[in-house]
Amino acid sequence: MRSVIYAVIIVVMIGSCLVAITANNNADELRQSLNQERYTRMVTEEKLQKANSRIKSIEDQLAETQNKIKSVQTILQEGQSTNTDLKTQLENVTQTKNSLEKRIEDLVNRIQQLEKGASSGAPANGEAPANGGVPANLKPSPIGKP
Repeated sequence: MRSVIYAVIIVVMIGSCLVAITANNNADELRQSLNQERYTRMVTEEKLQKANSRIKSIEDQLAETQNKIKSVQTILQEGQSTNTDLKTQLENVTQTKNSLEKRIEDLVNRIQQLEKGASSGAPANGEAPANGGVPANLKPSPIGKP
């Protein structure tokens, strides 16, 4: 009977040792898994911080680029406005030039008519000019107004 009790005690002790060894191995595996997960989280958090930093940098660059685009658009609009004003001025000057050229041509024609009339001894329209000898149609008018 004693030997049976000893045998049972030895079997229980061996079983306890096996359970303890198995539990220890499982605990080591769990610790390793936990450490690996912690390491993975730390690496992921560092990558997330770097990504957030890059995003912030890119957002700042985007804002700066948008400001530059706005200033370029403002300059472009001012240039277009100036261009429109210059076109208007050019059109006005061209109209004035054409008007003056027409008036010069008319005056040259009148002078030629007067010279022909003076060489024949009579005024071109058959009457003596009024206002000191200058015909009314040859009086100067303000520039730009025919």
